[in-house]
Amino acid sequence: MTPPEKMTPVVLSLKDEHTRLDREIAGWREWWAQLCEIGSPHFGEMGDRITQLRDHLSSHFHHEENEADLPLVRQLSKDKVYHVAELKDEHNQLMAELQNIIDRLQGQGPEYKYWGEAKQDLDTFLERLDHHEMAEEEILDELLQD
Repeated sequence: MTPPEKMTPVVLSLKDEHTRLDREIAGWREWWAQLCEIGSPHFGEMGDRITQLRDHLSSHFHHEENEADLPLVRQLSKDKVYHVAELKDEHNQLMAELQNIIDRLQGQGPEYKYWGEAKQDLDTFLERLDHHEMAEEEILDELLQD
């Protein structure tokens, strides 16, 4: 493994983004749990707050999809290159899923009738996002190896 001082700055930047995103997701889960304990949901406010996550995620995905970083991907084995392409395709799906949750919370789509339904959708989304980010993290770790 390459010493930290010799690691590719782009890969380190992406790993740092993943760490920040992990912390943000943990914060959302904690906030969500506290809100559930209080038991007084405000769907519109919740949608507004989750919009912050969407904006951060959009910026993060844009950075990952930066064409200038393509030479990094070419260092990977052929099967990993295909996996990177699959992960990139998931970005639009994840963003659409999150936007659907936001729209429903803000009453712009079929509204949530029950707090538990909204909680289940957000938990499912965060779980999918977590798996996605872990898969990307494995690829970043591979790029840092000799």
